[in-house]
Amino acid sequence: MRATSSPWRTAAVLATALAALTACGSGGGASGAADGTPRTGGTLTFAVGSDAGCVDPQQVGSNDTIYSNNARPPLDDEKVRRAITLAVDRKQIAQTVFPSGTRPATSVLAHTTPGYTDVGASLALDQAQAKALLDAAGWTPGSDGVRQKGGRKLALTVTWFANAATNKPALELLQQQLKAVGVQVALQEKPIAQLTQVQRSGAFDLLWGNVTRADPDILRSSFSTRLANLYKVPATGLDGLLDGQAAASDQAERWELVAKAQRDIVQHAYTVPVVELQTELGVAKKVHGVLFDASSRIQLHDAWIG
Repeated sequence: MRATSSPWRTAAVLATALAALTACGSGGGASGAADGTPRTGGTLTFAVGSDAGCVDPQQVGSNDTIYSNNARPPLDDEKVRRAITLAVDRKQIAQTVFPSGTRPATSVLAHTTPGYTDVGASLALDQAQAKALLDAAGWTPGSDGVRQKGGRKLALTVTWFANAATNKPALELLQQQLKAVGVQVALQEKPIAQLTQVQRSGAFDLLWGNVTRADPDILRSSFSTRLANLYKVPATGLDGLLDGQAAASDQAERWELVAKAQRDIVQHAYTVPVVELQTELGVAKKVHGVLFDASSRIQLHDAWIG
């Protein structure tokens, strides 16, 4: 029998679901069709003879990303930003830190987001090119391996927030990858409650995070100089692309503008996409009605046990 709605019901469903989490193991991300498959990209799979399965919703919106302060030296130099982008081994981070099936970023948008365009070729690992760009920008290797210019080390701080278990290990691996091309990276943890304060202050080099939204207009919110411009992007033709896609009434026209915007953002390395975020949740077979909203957030309003 389906239970009546109550806080106790939701708590019971959640407890039962979490108790099944071990069923996901390293096999999370496997695809498969089954009754009750969650909407918005989630898959619900059960091993033969198992009483628990794995729900694996994939995020829409921006990926797990390193957001640059594009007005703060040395990140105001496109060569430096581009070098950082090329020094990141996204596949290694996805396979080492995140659940199996996690995708390396191939754009600033996740592939599940409407209007997504694959620009993965511009995000491919290329340490030789990264070093060449830093050379061209005047940053030369020091005796300790860290590049220097005018007596200053190429040292950056990534600010991150403890709202996901994968954040720290992902950044520690990224730290090693950037060290290989002569970029020294320090990691600074802050409470998630300070996120907005840090963004608005502009007192950061790089910020680690993502934004979940089922519409490519998230690019305008993040990168338009006519809005908050939290990442200090310079005023360029990108603004016209972002405003144009928001105003377009024809979908084909809009997707073309969104594609151009993605290419522009990656070309100028205003941000460094790393991996596509996904979440693994264990679900017992007796749990029904587990759904996800358009932003891939779990919804338990209609969940029940039986």
